[in-house]
Amino acid sequence: FHRVAQRPGKPLLFARRGEHLVFGLPGNPPAAYMCFHRYVAPALRILAGRLAPDSWFRAVLAEAVERKGGHTRFILGRTGGGREDLRVSPCPAAGSADLFHAAGADCYLRISPGSGRLQAGEPVEVQWLGPRRWS
Repeated sequence: FHRVAQRPGKPLLFARRGEHLVFGLPGNPPAAYMCFHRYVAPALRILAGRLAPDSWFRAVLAEAVERKGGHTRFILGRTGGGREDLRVSPCPAAGSADLFHAAGADCYLRISPGSGRLQAGEPVEVQWLGPRRWS
């Protein structure tokens, strides 16, 4: 497949050549980072014989997030709280080359297509970028 209805990372490419898997990641660094965690890392886990669990869960927005258009949006985020009161805030971004804020993220939020604003306190789907250690 090529081109996915998502932001960032729309130009993602996945193909097979014989027994080899080929991933073409976007050139935008935050988009490549998100696509790696969303598509490449799970494939590598499976190829290594480890399960790649569907690790989506729900958290509560700590601040409002705008929905934009007909694409699923993935927004880097930072969590706070514990298992029972997990909150998530989107990381601010200053542009497509902003790796500073990406480095501070511990998850990303999945915002479904649509218009309007998701308010603080609403549930949202979240996936960890790495192992989670609960406080």
